[in-house]
Amino acid sequence: MNKFTDKSKNKISAVTAIFILSFFLRLMAVRIVGNFYNPRMWEFGVLADNLLAGKGYSFFVVNNTLMPSAYMPPAFPFLLAGIFLTMGKNVVSFFIVQFVNCIFGALACVLIYLIAKKIVGQKAAFLSVFICSIYPAFLYINTQIHPIAIYTALYCLVCFLLFKFLELPSKKFSSYAGILSGITILFRSEFLILTFLLAAWIFLNLYKKRKAGITLVYLFAAIIIIFPWCVRNFLLFKRFTPTVISGYAFARGWNENATGAGRDLWPSKEPTVLPRYIKEKIDKLPPSKDYEAKRDDIFLKEAFSYIKNNPGNCLKLIFKKIYYFWWFDPTHYATRNPLYLWPWMVILPFFVFGAILSLKEIIKFSLLYVYILMSVFQSTVFFVLPRYRMVIEPFIVIIASYALMNIAEKLYIQRRY
Repeated sequence: MNKFTDKSKNKISAVTAIFILSFFLRLMAVRIVGNFYNPRMWEFGVLADNLLAGKGYSFFVVNNTLMPSAYMPPAFPFLLAGIFLTMGKNVVSFFIVQFVNCIFGALACVLIYLIAKKIVGQKAAFLSVFICSIYPAFLYINTQIHPIAIYTALYCLVCFLLFKFLELPSKKFSSYAGILSGITILFRSEFLILTFLLAAWIFLNLYKKRKAGITLVYLFAAIIIIFPWCVRNFLLFKRFTPTVISGYAFARGWNENATGAGRDLWPSKEPTVLPRYIKEKIDKLPPSKDYEAKRDDIFLKEAFSYIKNNPGNCLKLIFKKIYYFWWFDPTHYATRNPLYLWPWMVILPFFVFGAILSLKEIIKFSLLYVYILMSVFQSTVFFVLPRYRMVIEPFIVIIASYALMNIAEKLYIQRRY
């Protein structure tokens, strides 16, 4: 009993220490790099401003008319609107957003430790969380008025719950994971596809007669969370979906000007420029409540047309996207920062070695690879941005740490004998 209590206290103290250290480092990054006066807020800020102005969840302006939107998932804009409504849009509220990011960033570190401990052991887990705690990109994302720090933590939390679920398969843990998956979708709509892949993973990893029922509980819990938002979108756009942006994202990845990434060729800092004829078709659309759906249909049609008529170029784009994802995107200004590039150059070789080693225990690592392969698939189908890889880099770090510990153990054995 005393041993059990001691182990429990040690576990709690380790988790507490990881959270405090990780939170402190992120808060220091916010203090040094954070912008509290005029931060960039991308589409999320526009959506939050329109909500506060009583204009509803709207984004595009067509002929001086504001259109209802499902361009971005709703959770983060509503969070911003809530903070701005309570505190005003000022230095304090911008700091609060970044402070919240730090909390989620520290939570992600705790979850990385707990996930790694289950898969690769305590030593590799401590190495994983140490790397993630000081990883420059993970520190920097907390300084942005952007949900990436939040949904990265949610990615990790769903992963952790699914590992707990394997230890004790039950509808309770399945529903918890489903609820968190639904919340994650409301922060990042691409997680919807991953939710179905995770459901397949649950089904394949259960050896019970009730595995179909337990899998459906996971899916049903996720659907319940996103259902009200999807109903709203169906009423507006005739699409039961958490977002109406897939066509635009698809067209950015497949057109005559596409680079394979989310930016034009360096040194441009602008999104990939779509061909003029596509823009002309979009400009002819009249204002209507389903404007975004009609806009998306044009993008989808043009992208599929390009793929059909240019198979050779599309094959080249596929290889470019894979290369940019795993190595270096020359079109994006952020990837040229040494603090972003160099740590990745160090981690990648160890990840490759760890991936080879993990083939012997592929079932144990399978959940991590579901996450990783989904991110690769997303980037290949659409286009590459640094954050598309960043959300699965915690899992890449775990596999790289596994390799490092294997190398360290072999070197120790060689020296000893």
